[in-house]
Parts: sequence; C-alpha cells; structure tokens
Amino acid sequence: MCLLPGRPCKAKFGRQYRRYGFRCRNGRLSRLPAPSPPVVVRRVDVGGYRLAIRCQGKGARTVLLESGFDVGGYEWLLVQSTLAKTTRVCSYDRAGLGASDRRQPQTPPQASRIVDELHLLLSGAGITGPYVFGGHSIGAFFIRLYALHYPDEVAGLVTVDGSPGGLDPAPPGVDLVQGDHESYYLAEANNKLAEKPTLGSRPLVVLTRGRAELSPDLEGVWLQDQTRVARLSSDSMLVRVDNAGHDIPGDNPSIVAEALRDVVVATRGHTLLPPCARTKLPSLRGTCLT
Repeated sequence: MCLLPGRPCKAKFGRQYRRYGFRCRNGRLSRLPAPSPPVVVRRVDVGGYRLAIRCQGKGARTVLLESGFDVGGYEWLLVQSTLAKTTRVCSYDRAGLGASDRRQPQTPPQASRIVDELHLLLSGAGITGPYVFGGHSIGAFFIRLYALHYPDEVAGLVTVDGSPGGLDPAPPGVDLVQGDHESYYLAEANNKLAEKPTLGSRPLVVLTRGRAELSPDLEGVWLQDQTRVARLSSDSMLVRVDNAGHDIPGDNPSIVAEALRDVVVATRGHTLLPPCARTKLPSLRGTCLT
C-alpha cells in the first residue's frame, strides 16, 4: 500500500505506519511531526554486533525506553519527542530490529541476554545512570529484569500495558518466544523474576489499556495482573488509559510521556510520587485505579 496523507487507515496497524513516518488518526493517515529537539543516533558494539540507540533532549534523569515484542524503538517516536522537551530520553533497537545488527551467533538466546546487551550498549554509549525506564508490552518485562540484574542503575519505572511475567513461574513447556525478527527463551528469566519480584520503593507507574481487546474474562485477568505489578513497589500508581488499546504509546503518547515525567520528577527530588488524582494523568484520559 502507498502511504499518503488523507488515505484511509486502521488503528491496529499503528506500529507499521509509524515505522514509515505516519500515524492513523480518525481513520485517516497523517505525517508524524518532525522530532524536536534533534535525535542523535549511535550504533554501539556489544560483542561483535552493534545496537542502535537514539537520544534527544537534556537533563537528569535519562529515560530509557524498551519497546514491545518484535518492534524497534521507532514505536516510541511520539512519546520520545514529547518527553525530550523536559529531559534526556533514549530509545533503542534490540538485536535484529530497526537499525541494529543481528545477534551473533544467530540462535535464540536466553532473555537475560537482552538486558546484558542493553547494559553494554549504555556503557559503550557513555550514558550513565541511574535511569528511569519505560517499557511497553514485553518491554515492561525486560525493564523489571534489568532492575533485577542491575538494581543500582534503575531509579524508577513506567510499565505500559506491560507483560506481567515474573509474577508466577513460567508454565512447563512455555519457553521459546519467536517472531518475525527476534526470538529468545523466556522461562529462565521469568522464573528468576518470580523468585524476587519486588521493586522496593522505586517510583512505579503502571498504565493499562482501557479499550478491551480480549474477552471480558481475559480482560479481567489482565487487569488483575496489572494490579499485582503495581503492588511490586511501595510507591506506585495504577492508571487505566481509557482511550487506548494495547498500543498505548501510539493511541495516547501524551499520557505515557506525562507518567514518565512524574517518575523523573520524583527521582530527581528523591520524593514519593504524588497522588494520582493530583497529577495531569486524569486530564489526559486516565482513570486512577490506585
């Protein structure tokens, strides 16, 4: 399909549209705004192959964005350009995605290797922590795993309709996760998170979808799991994004940027998160659940 402004589009293909510089609003395509401030893209060797990282803005703390399964860092474009006005924010492509090289050797690794590669990437790029992490979908699993492996480097987190792995050991036989561009073994990392799931007192905002995409029963289970994730920290809030499906970064990038900003402010001042009702999140189509 030839992408042109004004052509009909479907919201479910939002990630694919953003890859080519478009977004779907009210059933019609429009071009994404040019990012400002400018993006600095680097490719850093992490052991014989290079990962791409793109950073914008200035200020502490640095926000690091982890994308969903089989999706490059471009899915954060709208969030990143908004957040970069007030702090430094970086997104990156995991091995085999976007501008990053394929992993060597090209065999599915344990999921823990994802966070080790990110650690090498940040070190090689000279980006110092502690960081505020944002993770969408399976990316939320990885940022919690990063906090387990490198606890001194994680100041706060925002999970965005995040995969709630690590709350229970992985079921027998559920291990290899495989997509078009990336694959890895998940069970070992999931079991490690299940053994030590706590995030302590780190500021944590859990954003969950408001637009149902599963059956009512499964949506109820999903919300229960998001509630359990919110309880992993003693300083957290749970917010339903009423106008968004699973693709919250595309459906409502403003609320994601604001949630990350709330965590950044709390970590800068070493303070607790404010009560949800006193933040801007309700005015951005968020419903405070805790």
